[in-house]
Amino acid sequence: MSPVAHGLFAWLLAMLFLKKPQDRNLVVVAGVSPDLDGFHILYDMESFYAIHHTFGHNIWWGLILAIPVLFIASQRWKTSLCVFGAVMLHLVADLVATNWGFYPFFPWGPYLSNPLSNFIIYSVMSNAIAIGLLVATVIVVFKSAISPVEVISTRLEYFLMKNYVSPLKNRCRCGKRAWFHCNDCGNDMCATHSTSLLKQECKFCKGGEPTNDK
Repeated sequence: MSPVAHGLFAWLLAMLFLKKPQDRNLVVVAGVSPDLDGFHILYDMESFYAIHHTFGHNIWWGLILAIPVLFIASQRWKTSLCVFGAVMLHLVADLVATNWGFYPFFPWGPYLSNPLSNFIIYSVMSNAIAIGLLVATVIVVFKSAISPVEVISTRLEYFLMKNYVSPLKNRCRCGKRAWFHCNDCGNDMCATHSTSLLKQECKFCKGGEPTNDK
């Protein structure tokens, strides 16, 4: 599976238990990190096939990441458990959606692979999982007004949520869709009740009353 898919799995897990974006970011990084054993794909495919799904795809990797998180996360125990869980989700996803196995207790056996690999069309499976992830992410974003973009930039995430998601949920005091947010009073407002789109100020701050015909 792609790192993006693994990252979304980890982010959705973090959204269930963690409140702070910094803690959720740790979980997302952990969820993607097992693929570090595949960095050889950048320059040597032979090494990639020999080393990928080795030192990063095992239980020990999850423990190695989870322990230091206990000392740096805000919600220490929850974040640590989510970090370990994100690594395990990565392994399960690879087991289900690819025909590539791994040693869960690397470097020791046994080798674990999907027993149904001969009956699975992996291109269909991967696309089905991707669609499910996308639907789940959209639902979580709509309900929480928080998006995976926070992993890249909290400012960018706030801008996107404020301007493109909030209007689908919030209403101006007059009843219309609120496409803007007043920087002074904090009210959600429609374009009609905005005194300045650049300053993001609403007419309610200026003493105006909401009416349905304005």
